[in-house]
Amino acid sequence: MWIASKRLHYSIKAGMYEESSEVRSRRRGGIILGDVARHVASAPESGYGTDRQSVLHEITRAFKSEVALPASSVEGGFVGGSGKMRGET
Repeated sequence: MWIASKRLHYSIKAGMYEESSEVRSRRRGGIILGDVARHVASAPESGYGTDRQSVLHEITRAFKSEVALPASSVEGGFVGGSGKMRGET
């Protein structure tokens, strides 16, 4: 995941966990998002003394809101036969 030209871009190897793990992709996606949220919540705590749990709560609230009512559309699609999905929002 990266930001370029004021837009969020990402690359995902769709189905990777279906092929190589006991944890299915749908659950693994939640685990990855949770891990990212904890890292994002920890950054302000170390740099500014912000309470990590408070930031994590706000991230969770914003995530649920964005899933329910997206601020932008999802663009992108599968590229070739590699199983990778590329997109930008």
